[in-house]
Amino acid sequence: TEISDEKMVNDEQELVSGDFEYSLSGSDITITKYKGSDENVTVPEKIDGNKVVNIGNEAFRNNRKIKTVIIPDTVTLIGNSAFYGCSFLTDITMTKNLASLGAYAFYGCSSLNSINLPESLTIIDNNTFYNCRAPQVNVNPRTSAPDDPDQTVHSNITVEGNVFIAGPVGAA
Repeated sequence: TEISDEKMVNDEQELVSGDFEYSLSGSDITITKYKGSDENVTVPEKIDGNKVVNIGNEAFRNNRKIKTVIIPDTVTLIGNSAFYGCSFLTDITMTKNLASLGAYAFYGCSSLNSINLPESLTIIDNNTFYNCRAPQVNVNPRTSAPDDPDQTVHSNITVEGNVFIAGPVGAA
C-alpha cells in the first residue's frame, strides 16, 4: 500500500508518491520534486488515477544521479529549470504531446547526447539548452523559427526547423 502525505498550499494539494513530490490541481498532477536516487527514472503517467501533465519548475534540478529519464505522453509542459544542472543526464525520452519547454529547462545538462523534440512542441523558452553539450537537438519543422538561437541553445547545438521562442517575462 502506498502512503501519501498531504498538505494544502493555496488551492493545490501537495502530495508524495514514492520518490515524487507533486501537486494536484483538479485532476491534473504536476511533479514538483524528484527525491529518489535512481539512475534511470520513469515519470509515471498517473498517480492515484490522476494524469501527470507537468514536470514542474526545478523538479529535478541539480540531480547528479539520474542518467536517463522517460517522460510519459500525458506530459505537455516541462517547467523552468526542470532539469537544470543534471550534469549526468545522458538520455531523455520526450513525450509526444509536449507543447512547452520552460526557460533553462536543460541548462547545464553537459552529458546529454541528443534530444528529439516532438511535433507538438510550440514554445521553447529562453536559454532552454544553455550550457548543454548535446550535439543535436532535432525540432519538428512545423513550428516557427527562433529570432536569436543563441538566446535558447548553446552554440554547439543545432536547432533544425522552426520553433516559437518565448520572450522574457513581461514581453509583449
